[in-house]
Amino acid sequence: MPDGAWAATAVQGLTNVYQVSSGDATGVSGIGFRFLDASGNSVPFGPVGYANAVDMSDAPQGQTSFHWSGAIELVKTADKVSAGTGSMWLITGVAGQVYGNENQAKTKWTYSYTISKPAVTTCTVTNPTQSVTLPTVSRQALTSRDGKWMYAGDTPFSIDLNCSKGAHLYMVMTDAINPQSRISYLVQRGEWGKWRGIQIKRGDGTLQNFGPDASAAGTENQFLIGDTPDGVLKIPLLARYVVGPMAEPFPPGPIEVSMTFTLSYQ
Repeated sequence: MPDGAWAATAVQGLTNVYQVSSGDATGVSGIGFRFLDASGNSVPFGPVGYANAVDMSDAPQGQTSFHWSGAIELVKTADKVSAGTGSMWLITGVAGQVYGNENQAKTKWTYSYTISKPAVTTCTVTNPTQSVTLPTVSRQALTSRDGKWMYAGDTPFSIDLNCSKGAHLYMVMTDAINPQSRISYLVQRGEWGKWRGIQIKRGDGTLQNFGPDASAAGTENQFLIGDTPDGVLKIPLLARYVVGPMAEPFPPGPIEVSMTFTLSYQ
């Protein structure tokens, strides 16, 4: 067993692992198989009188019945595995003598397997729309002195997710008012080029530059959040005012900026 109407090819680099190569059996790309004996050891294909057979053991002398147990194991043989269905049939018996159960029709049995495309890992944002209110500060606190950047009003907030496990989660933040921006602060409408705005820092203190609204791997200024858990994931962030060394102070009154974010599962 197996025998006759289909052939198997050994997979290089793997012990006693084979792939369906021809005949009326089918295989799934990236998946091979091997036979295991009752002790869990893999056994090679023949020849043992038939070109495509497996020698399980010697038949006990003088006995008319014989019990064998073992397993067929599927083995990943490539980095990428395709979804699909595989099938092969086997015949058991004493090589070159008798079928295991009177004739081929009664002895032949088929096993099939299906490799399903895994469910896509996703996260649901539990606070998708939020307003972050920074404290009121004086113009003097944000007046640049000695050619230095000035900062004030550190205000923590978070993006809260509910995730399924199984992906490396990345994020890119986008200035919704100025989506072309790749700098490190959000700019009010009509304020582009005035060197003042609102910065966003990640939980580890990293100052975040903004990027395009895109989820493709390698998107500019995309950064790694980490592995997704089964359950709640909080992404801690901090917002603060910033004024550059060449900038005039903010005019009196409220400041309003807007940011979006895009998640990527890689």
